[in-house]
Amino acid sequence: MSARRTKKQKPAEMLSPLPGGVQAKAEAEVGAASVDRLAWLLRLLNRSQEVVGDGSEQERVDLEAQVVAFAKPFGKASGGRQSRLSWNDVWELAQSIRSLILGMLRGASFEIKVPPLTYVITAGKQPIYIGHPKGIFRLAVARLIETEQQRIKICARPGCGKLFVRRKRGLYCSRQCSLLEYFKRYVARHSTA
Repeated sequence: MSARRTKKQKPAEMLSPLPGGVQAKAEAEVGAASVDRLAWLLRLLNRSQEVVGDGSEQERVDLEAQVVAFAKPFGKASGGRQSRLSWNDVWELAQSIRSLILGMLRGASFEIKVPPLTYVITAGKQPIYIGHPKGIFRLAVARLIETEQQRIKICARPGCGKLFVRRKRGLYCSRQCSLLEYFKRYVARHSTA
């Protein structure tokens, strides 16, 4: 028996999941820096109901883990079945926060209701809030808006309406929207009508 591997065989360590499993993957997806967390939040808020609701159970678990990872700097979700988030829970949460952010961008105040949470101080550890994922998530959104609200913009391309993290002087949510607007202006300048 040869110890040599063929090209078709994969080493065992390549087949194993990421260290820490689903939650570690979710934390990597959300990011640690506030700008990365804001970009993740806005991507979530830009999703349509079909995209949020048509996923598999694994996708729901991944999205729930991302919501928990997003809220992790401020608190921890209480355990149990009552703390699970359904597709509908995530959709309603995202849409309510999206409408609050759109209102804020149009000049209204940003008023978010955070359900009751428990504040826990343990000797030698950082204090945290514990509660339902919806409450912890709303608290994390409020804290992020406190520090990063000036970066949130609506795409300038008519009909797009996506929220995005503005970097430098950016006006569009994506390169695609920017190119579509550039092409539209180019055609308008060069048309022979």
